[in-house]
Amino acid sequence: MNEFKNDKRYRNKCRVVEVYRLGMAMNNFGKRTRIRKSASATDMMVWNNKNF
Repeated sequence: MNEFKNDKRYRNKCRVVEVYRLGMAMNNFGKRTRIRKSASATDMMVWNNKNF
């Protein structure tokens, strides 16, 4: 019984780490795209202002 408990806890720990890593990767990807989008938007605004 005790061994099973430890095994279950270990498996949950592994899963949490996996999910955490995946979450971090997705979060970084989202941040990068968001920054790129905002940067391109500001560039377009500056470019439009120059045309005026």
